[in-house]
Amino acid sequence: MKTVRYPAEFKAEAVRQVTEHGHGVVDVAKRLGMSDKSLYLWVRLAKERAGPGSGETAQLKAEVSRLKADLKRANEEPMNLCWCASNSPLKTVSAVTAAPATGQECHPPPHPKAASSGW
Repeated sequence: MKTVRYPAEFKAEAVRQVTEHGHGVVDVAKRLGMSDKSLYLWVRLAKERAGPGSGETAQLKAEVSRLKADLKRANEEPMNLCWCASNSPLKTVSAVTAAPATGQECHPPPHPKAASSGW
């Protein structure tokens, strides 16, 4: 049986069709006119070279992107705050006119320039 030497680009593309595009090893090998045993070996070697956790890295990157989008959306949503009559710190409520759980009347917070400009 004749030993065939395949170029590195050929091997890389064959492995990519299996790993990234999800095609079956046997199907890719038949399509390329080569031994499926060789392709199984190339795929295994590529996974070993990639190291442990390389699949997890893609999942983590996707999760980080999702979390960044969630954080951005949360920061863009208006936060409704009120300043209660007891001069307690600002409390988050469902609406500016709603009263907090203590039952006290809720007023909009004082304007930040009011104290400094003598309003």
